[in-house]
Amino acid sequence: NGHIYLEDVEVLESDRLPHINGFRDVANILYATRAIIGVLATGNSAGAYRASLKYTSERVQFGKKLTNFQLVQEKLARIVSNLQSQIAINARVADLQTEGQYDEVRSSIAKMQNSKLMRENAALAREICGGNGILVEYDVARFFTDAEAIYTYEGTHEINSLVIGRAITGESAFV
Repeated sequence: NGHIYLEDVEVLESDRLPHINGFRDVANILYATRAIIGVLATGNSAGAYRASLKYTSERVQFGKKLTNFQLVQEKLARIVSNLQSQIAINARVADLQTEGQYDEVRSSIAKMQNSKLMRENAALAREICGGNGILVEYDVARFFTDAEAIYTYEGTHEINSLVIGRAITGESAFV
């Protein structure tokens, strides 16, 4: 992430995106790309899982590998279960896209749910690596910090929940 500051910028008409006349047009692009963020969140979860499994498989504590401890196995099981849910959501969205039944609500559900599960998975992966979970050389920290960026872009959890809520209730709660 970074900050870009532009002052007195003029964009030639030939360099502008065609058929973009307002935020509604941009929102249509965002909802189309939101499902991709759901897939990206799944990839981040898989990376956090692999990094934490590698670490716990190699790290010996009290004469045993960390994978021999009940709480480590419980957290790994939760990560794998969440990951399976993420994969199922992605598969369903892909089917809907193929069938031409994909819409803003399904896009928001995929992004919101998969990002929430990704954040939980990254936190669990970090937890089972203990203090080393925040060190870059063990990779889990990278997935943990990337999770925060992924969670935020293409609409925060709250914004996506408002899109879904509007579809459920027929009422817009956007301010």
